[in-house]
Amino acid sequence: ILSFLRSDGKGDDVAVVLNNTPVVRTDVMVGVPEVGEWEVIASSDDARFGGAGHEHPEAYTTTSHRHNDFAQSLWLTLPALSITFLRRAR
Repeated sequence: ILSFLRSDGKGDDVAVVLNNTPVVRTDVMVGVPEVGEWEVIASSDDARFGGAGHEHPEAYTTTSHRHNDFAQSLWLTLPALSITFLRRAR
């Protein structure tokens, strides 16, 4: 599992999370800089991108667990061999 933050060009953070394993990973903790709901804006597992099209939540809500120097965390379920992009919901 690899995760990092990027900017979308408008100043909003985008969390990018890669699952490079051939199995679904549940309860993966990823630190994020802002509290609230983070929406899945794209997943390589989506059928329109050639993925398996497994169901996943449309958004995740942060918890106050500190992780990787961030005060907030998301607990994610990641499809096998996938990349998931999340952005703080407005």
